[in-house]
Amino acid sequence: MNGPDNLEILEPLGADQGTFVARDTATGSPQLVVVERVTRASPVPAARAELLRRGRALKALEHPKVVRVRDVFERDAEVLVVSDYVDGEWLSSLMMMQPRPPLGVMLRVVIDVLEGLGALHGLRDEREQSLGFVHGALGPDTVLVASDGVAEIARSCRLPRPGANERYVAPELRRGDGPADVGSDVYAAGAILRDIVADAPSDATWAEPLADIAWRACAVDPETRWPSALAMATTVRR
Repeated sequence: MNGPDNLEILEPLGADQGTFVARDTATGSPQLVVVERVTRASPVPAARAELLRRGRALKALEHPKVVRVRDVFERDAEVLVVSDYVDGEWLSSLMMMQPRPPLGVMLRVVIDVLEGLGALHGLRDEREQSLGFVHGALGPDTVLVASDGVAEIARSCRLPRPGANERYVAPELRRGDGPADVGSDVYAAGAILRDIVADAPSDATWAEPLADIAWRACAVDPETRWPSALAMATTVRR
């Protein structure tokens, strides 16, 4: 990809007026991509610099559970992020279906999300120093479930800030007690698991251990939560 001039905008993507489906014409075989305006003429240079830093870190990440970022540009005080187009559905849409997809499928989605979070949290710079990367707004509306059933975390380049749905926002973030961190991402993943397990039949004895995992992730005290997304994923698999 040589620059934004090689992107042919095709249509808006969803209700977000800053996200578009585009065709990358720089390749021999044009590919569908997603172009996201993660900042719109931001007057704050520090915010733009942080978005560029996050975008470049994600560009170096190739993980099947995180939507691939292909490039990041700054143009006219805007930061544009170009990522792979994923043919699938938002997890939020799947969770509203009646009936929902089979519980086994939804639990596989949770594991995918936790593995994706582990990859984001493990991002390092060229000196192998942790970048302290967190998603910061994880929820069903930032998880895409591809047509092959694999879930991928999306919208990772945006500045960490609580999502609109407080069900997935850690209490310390709702109180304004410090920035998003690994613990608040774990809380959001636990809240997703909590909502999925709530759909289990009342006589499903296997659901209780999963509910315990979710409630630990959603503990009010961050120190009580799972220490990492991967530690939680290991327990969910059992």
